Amino acid sequence: MDDPTRGGCRRFSLHRVADLFGCSPEDVSRQVAEQGLDGGLDRAATTGPGPFVPGDGSDWPDALSLDAAVGVGLSIDTPQGRRFRQRVAAVLSESAAAGAPRAFQQAPDRSLRTERRRMQRLAGGDGRSAGEGGRPAAAPAAALIAAYRRTWQLLRDCDEGFPQETVQKTAAHGCVGLPEAEWLVDLFQRELARREDLSELFGRSQGDALAALLGSLDQTAFGEPVYPTCEERAAHLLYFTVKNHPFVDGNKRIGSLFFLYYLAREGVRHEIGPRELAALTLLVAQSRPADKGLMIRLVLSVLDEPPA
Repeated sequence: MDDPTRGGCRRFSLHRVADLFGCSPEDVSRQVAEQGLDGGLDRAATTGPGPFVPGDGSDWPDALSLDAAVGVGLSIDTPQGRRFRQRVAAVLSESAAAGAPRAFQQAPDRSLRTERRRMQRLAGGDGRSAGEGGRPAAAPAAALIAAYRRTWQLLRDCDEGFPQETVQKTAAHGCVGLPEAEWLVDLFQRELARREDLSELFGRSQGDALAALLGSLDQTAFGEPVYPTCEERAAHLLYFTVKNHPFVDGNKRIGSLFFLYYLAREGVRHEIGPRELAALTLLVAQSRPADKGLMIRLVLSVLDEPPA
């Protein structure tokens, strides 16, 4: 990334930030204005006085501060932006686990306060974004609507029973075998025991239920696989483990682990985080048997997200 300096402050060119996060300069300028990042602008690089407002391009800043560039990455809705947020979260988690220096440990607190103020501003909750008649300005609300457009699409598709077929491209080559699954459960048990969180019945098999479940994923009909893609097999592996209860206890947790492990083993990239996986698994667990097709299509739709 370009980093011209002015007065000893690191600056990043507008077009370079756009390239980095896979968006246009217009998107960067819009994020700067709508997300409350205008404090990071290089005022000397703008053409007019007063607060920065994106227009026809003549009033764009030539350079952004490091804080403003990072802020764009934390809010822009592109695959590169999502990958950037994942990297930031991973670094913060690793640093917290390793015992970061005091100055670095304090930084997330300041960032959280800044982020909270930014979200209040987005929602029109601090009074500065009020429009005519005391109503919130349209731009912050529009930013929230745009940022969560994938949520609106998924909810609409769910209401309509996911009428559009998701396009899965990863051909399946086998599935998790019984010895491999048993090894994975044993590994899970040992990890829970190490953390003193293992119950006596967790992961205890119920007869041949697990073997039958795994065998069903590799079945064929008229010489063709019933589940020809990795995504379909992963979705059914999660569903069958959660709903068929092959274990006395721990079916939701083990089913979630099987799901993640199989996708990782087959090299299928996805954007399902810990909270999303918990919500998806609980939704499957609470669903009616008649909703099986809907649950499978929901999992496939989430997996159909573009990889970061």
